[in-house]
Amino acid sequence: GCTGRRHLAEDYCKDNGIKLHNSFEDLLNDDTLHAVILATPHGQHREQVIAAAKAGKQIFYFTCSK
Repeated sequence: GCTGRRHLAEDYCKDNGIKLHNSFEDLLNDDTLHAVILATPHGQHREQVIAAAKAGKQIFYFTCSK
């Protein structure tokens, strides 16, 4: 996982065995990961999908409507 608010996620990730990366780029460079799930604002999806595809990762993303 990765988040812009790392300090809020550290305990959760530690308790659940989730490796927490420092950035999305670090996550994409992790050869042990084969896919990414995007749960980010829609405006970020295009760049993140392109970067993940270039890194050879499968991509899943979710949209929510209010």
